[in-house]
Amino acid sequence: ALAHGSAAAVHRHASSSEIEAWVWAARGGGSTCCGVVKRSHLRLHPLPREIHGSTYFYHFDAAPSVAQWLGELAPKLDPSVELSLFLLEAPPELREKAAAHGGKLCMVTATAFADTADEAQANLQPLEDGPESFLTRTFATPLTFEELFDGSGALWPEGLRNRVVATFSNASPLDVVPKAVKIPREAIYVEPRLVCEVEFLEWSREGVLRAPSHKGLREQKPAAVRVQRGPRARGGAGRRGSHVPA
Repeated sequence: ALAHGSAAAVHRHASSSEIEAWVWAARGGGSTCCGVVKRSHLRLHPLPREIHGSTYFYHFDAAPSVAQWLGELAPKLDPSVELSLFLLEAPPELREKAAAHGGKLCMVTATAFADTADEAQANLQPLEDGPESFLTRTFATPLTFEELFDGSGALWPEGLRNRVVATFSNASPLDVVPKAVKIPREAIYVEPRLVCEVEFLEWSREGVLRAPSHKGLREQKPAAVRVQRGPRARGGAGRRGSHVPA
């Protein structure tokens, strides 16, 4: 049922082959789902006998070439392999190696679901031939489903994973990653679809916030709205608070 309660829509059935957009909206919407789900049906599958995962860490500036490689490699991989590419804070043991790039690294993860360990390792083998020298890597590590679930969830900010999932697209990593690499090293880049409130002391002469503090998301404001309070230039002290797209 859609949120506006249209009688024509109340009894529509959505699946991967019928009104597919609604299925994606429900899967990624979370607390911002576009409708009221009255009933859902899940198709269950046997748990794979073997789950193996590989992780590769690269220098931050290697991300564009890694993205291009993954975009070309992904269609050739066995369908049992799930790929992810992250630009993120380096783990403690790699922070010194990432210092030149503001503590950021490029991370690639690949998980294979298979019937045997040999099959999982064979399906992950193409990831060993990357275009760049990795800083460190683990190859085909056996995982339980619980370890995979907890490890994946730990990579996402609490309460925001469903919002990130809702922004997925079929674009090649090469279309996205180079844009993220060019932003300031201390910044975190996402497509501006959410609005957050930031408290700060003043704007600097360069138009940068001094002592900013994130106060939370503002659900009631569309991402197109930006409320800027206080002078932005000449270092004048501005009133605290500014709503900006996140």
